Amino acid sequence: IRPDGTIVKGDGTFTPGWDTVRSNAAGAFTYLYQLDGIPGLYEARVYASPWDGNLSTSPIASTTFTDGNVKVLAAPSGVTFTLIATGFLESTDCTGAATTSGKFGTFYGVDDHNGETFGIGNTESVKLQAAATSDQGGSFINWTSGDSDPFTDLGGGAICVPGFKGGGSRYYYANYGGTPTPVPTVTNTPVPTATDTPVPPTATNTPVPTATNTPVPTVTNTPVPPTATNTPVPPTPTNTPVAPTNTPVPPTPHPGVGGAVLLPPAAIAAESGGTSGGSGQAVATWMIVVGAVAGALAMGGRYVRSRRRDG
Repeated sequence: IRPDGTIVKGDGTFTPGWDTVRSNAAGAFTYLYQLDGIPGLYEARVYASPWDGNLSTSPIASTTFTDGNVKVLAAPSGVTFTLIATGFLESTDCTGAATTSGKFGTFYGVDDHNGETFGIGNTESVKLQAAATSDQGGSFINWTSGDSDPFTDLGGGAICVPGFKGGGSRYYYANYGGTPTPVPTVTNTPVPTATDTPVPPTATNTPVPTATNTPVPTVTNTPVPPTATNTPVPPTPTNTPVAPTNTPVPPTPHPGVGGAVLLPPAAIAAESGGTSGGSGQAVATWMIVVGAVAGALAMGGRYVRSRRRDG
């Protein structure tokens, strides 16, 4: 089972699937498996044949190992260079058939902290060719390795690194002279935070005194004494009765009818002719007193108006 979780045949074709082998009487067997340079942890499992591919089934036996990882870096810090990696899948001394395909090839800008990594099987080898000058213009000096890991100097800036089994990664450094031009680190200059400078007020608000309402004294209405007293004026006598000057003359008895007294007429109801001493049709009302009985006597016909002259 490869580090990426895939399963391939071990004959170098990398065809998906697994192989079947037979053990000896003691249960041991030998199985050759071609690594393809995927860095990481590999796991080998043994299942009874036939197997259905179910990885959740517990295996009869299992073991783990790591592919031989060759890691290439630049030195000193700040240097980058161009690397050509050539693989030899059939020898450990960089002889025989060579390939620059797949995981091999030309790599640009190999630096001092990330570098490039190649998975090499224990029957393989890889040739590492460093550029004559670094990207910064420094000349190539030599190759060195960490922990004295083995390599063969091929001259001209090239070395041969043999494959190995297990043990993790091995580190190889391409050293360049000269003072490498440091790659300027982009520093984010902090942008000053705008500070709001208080703007002094252009106008001063002079406090307006609060108007105090002075209590207005209440006007007391002092009673004004009346200036004039209306003294009742006795009413002026009006219409003072004047005693009549005419002394009433008692009526002269007039000969009446049947001993009755004929009084003067109280009013003349109507008159025709309209002149004294005239004659005409008229109706007069006379009061006739006969004993205690009063009546109205209508007299008609012609009559003569006469006046009585006193004295």
